[in-house]
Amino acid sequence: NCSGIFTLLCPMLLPVCWMILMVPPSAGRFLAVVNWCTDLIGHNIVPSCLCSCSNWRNVQQFLMVEAMRFAVDEINNSSNILPNITLGYQLLDNCSMEENFHSILHLLSDTEVDVLYVWHDPSKYLPTALAIIGPGDSTAWHLVTQNAPFYRLAFFLQIDFFDSVQMLANKRLYPSYFCTVPSTLEQTRAILRLMQRFSWTWVAIVGSSTDYGQESMQLFLDMSATYGVCVPYLHTITTSPQDTMRILAEIMAVNVTVIFAEDTVVESFFQVAVNQSIEGKVWVASNTWSVSTRVAAVSGILKTGTVLGIAVKERPMPGFEEYLSKKFQSPAPHTGSNGLMTSCMGLTAKQILSYTGTRVSYGVYAAVHAASEALNLALGCKPNLCERKRIYPWQVLNAMKTMNFSISNVTGDPNRQELVESEYDIITWHATAQLPSVTIVGHYSRRRGLKLNKTLIGWGTIGQQEPFSVCSEECSLTARKERGSQKCCFQCIPCAPGMFTNKSNPYTCQSCNVNEWWNPFEQRCLKREVEFLRWSDPAAMLLTCVSWLAVILTLGIIVLFLWYQDTPVVKATGGRMSLVMLVCLTVAYVNISLYIGKPFNLVCLIRHPIYAITSSICLSCMAVKSFQLVCIFKLARRLPSAYNYWAHHSGPVLTIVGFTVVDIIIQVTHCILTHPKATVDTSSFPDLILLNCSHSLQLLDIFYKTLLSLLAFLLAYLSKDLPPSYSEVRCIAFSALIFLVGWGFYLTVHVLELGRLSSVLKVLSILLSLLGITAGYFLPRCYIILIQPERNTATFFQNMIHEYTMGS
Repeated sequence: NCSGIFTLLCPMLLPVCWMILMVPPSAGRFLAVVNWCTDLIGHNIVPSCLCSCSNWRNVQQFLMVEAMRFAVDEINNSSNILPNITLGYQLLDNCSMEENFHSILHLLSDTEVDVLYVWHDPSKYLPTALAIIGPGDSTAWHLVTQNAPFYRLAFFLQIDFFDSVQMLANKRLYPSYFCTVPSTLEQTRAILRLMQRFSWTWVAIVGSSTDYGQESMQLFLDMSATYGVCVPYLHTITTSPQDTMRILAEIMAVNVTVIFAEDTVVESFFQVAVNQSIEGKVWVASNTWSVSTRVAAVSGILKTGTVLGIAVKERPMPGFEEYLSKKFQSPAPHTGSNGLMTSCMGLTAKQILSYTGTRVSYGVYAAVHAASEALNLALGCKPNLCERKRIYPWQVLNAMKTMNFSISNVTGDPNRQELVESEYDIITWHATAQLPSVTIVGHYSRRRGLKLNKTLIGWGTIGQQEPFSVCSEECSLTARKERGSQKCCFQCIPCAPGMFTNKSNPYTCQSCNVNEWWNPFEQRCLKREVEFLRWSDPAAMLLTCVSWLAVILTLGIIVLFLWYQDTPVVKATGGRMSLVMLVCLTVAYVNISLYIGKPFNLVCLIRHPIYAITSSICLSCMAVKSFQLVCIFKLARRLPSAYNYWAHHSGPVLTIVGFTVVDIIIQVTHCILTHPKATVDTSSFPDLILLNCSHSLQLLDIFYKTLLSLLAFLLAYLSKDLPPSYSEVRCIAFSALIFLVGWGFYLTVHVLELGRLSSVLKVLSILLSLLGITAGYFLPRCYIILIQPERNTATFFQNMIHEYTMGS
């Protein structure tokens, strides 16, 4: 009745049937390839069943049937595989779980009679089947393998061709299992790489209730964190419209949904999605439905968004299209399935293959060839001859485990239970007049990773912009993440200036290496420039030239003063005291060179004390000279004995030495306490490393220099109305004032610390203070000596003193 046989046969193209290699016990032994129910259909048992299909349904299953037939014919016509053995086929369906057991018992029954014997030695048992190919459904496979010990299926070569769940890869539990398609583990890796490439981190997952759907979802969930993907929604879908509507309402919060399900379930899912007017989403298709004509035939499916998925890599099957074309053009008697497929579906062989390619059929084709080659090896076939001997299932299985299987230049890895290398095409759907067309936009393999051409994808979004699916927008590099409810949900907390985050640790702000700095415009760490006043810098070259010209000038003044040391001008300037000042100025000018170039410890130790002590001597000399003039013209009458005692008992020299010794004590104490040395300053400027000296000015040093310069200025100011021949007091006041300005400038630069400019300004301030003394105090004396020699006479000085005395 129809509930018996017809129920078995009507779904004849479902990919849940079996293919078996068997050896009947007849004298002329032959091998039979047993697959699906189409052989029975071929004998016109149920010709009316096919026409209940709607257009474009069952194309994949039809191609599987024809691929099996094509492979059998190819092997039977080959002299390389089983040369004198003919393959035939018988078809069994597993349309229900009850029928699965019936089919298993039939396959394991004795070859003579349809009886299943209990044998103490399973290795000597000769059943109807030698190997099993199919059923193409993970749930059915699981049922079969769970009962393997009872049915002795552990001794049978079993090859899957459609969806290979990861649990079947356990060799200890399933030692006889092989597959010609990538496992769900490899499929999950491929999809997660795809998510990673598009930066989709907020993804929903839906899957069917089968072993394939449940395992795929669990694998995706377990592996998602490794790829930075979060799964806020995880649902099992069925063909129930009410359940689908509820699930769609929840997953609309995300833009990307991955679907692990068979095409029958996906078809129902999208029918509801179209009716609900879902738009602008991305549907990531697993291998089970990515090229399914059943799903593609859903009217308006591309209105829901973009279909992007993975499909088993298309591989060559030479002659298959011609084989199908002949079948379509000339349906033979008693093979009504071909004619019915043509009339019911309105398709040609080229139209079918243009959509699905050989992806669907190649797994069956490779499985038949693999089983045949294993049998060829087990029989010990030689060229053009196979020995007709008794062969057992376990021998075929062992042959498969030991052989290196290769077909169409494609090799697998039997040790991993994979007979074909795991490779996928990345595909997308584009709208056409009939079904959406399949376009390959990339490839994925375990060895080469993911390669993708985004420009080939037509996004079903507003403006055809690449969609995004994230819980939170990525933080800038100058902000750290603060985790929310899930890893992909976070807040962005700004980092401190000069700090950033990196991809390896976006939750902690960090700084660049000590030799680098953070460039906010280029958003990366750049190498810091090492900064000091180099000899090659134009400013350094100019300052060096000025300082050495000043040295030459000072040496010239020394020579001039020595030559005219007995003249009134030189004596009035200070005589030997002026020569001491000139020597100190020369040393100070030479010392300027120590402020240029890369600093080192000895330079840092001596350069400031040299400047400080020499300038103190000059200021002391000017102060003493001013004091002498004040005493001579202002106080000599009031305190003559005191001044005479001070003047005739080396008072001026002792005063200068005293001032100098005090400054030496200040400088030595400071050096002992602070120990100036070359330092590397990485904190003053973010983009610079400053090489300088660690010398820090003390308040006592600042106070002492300021006191000396003010003392010299005030004493000179008190003598402002002296005779014109003693105009040096005005020169002293001017020099002290310039020194005071230069010293203040030096202190300001030292406090501000302006990098390389700081060194330039320090040298400039030192030059200013020294040139103030040289130009303000000595050059006017040189002018009189060289240009106005008539004023450099004792008579001239006496007349000026006389006029001053008479006027006062």
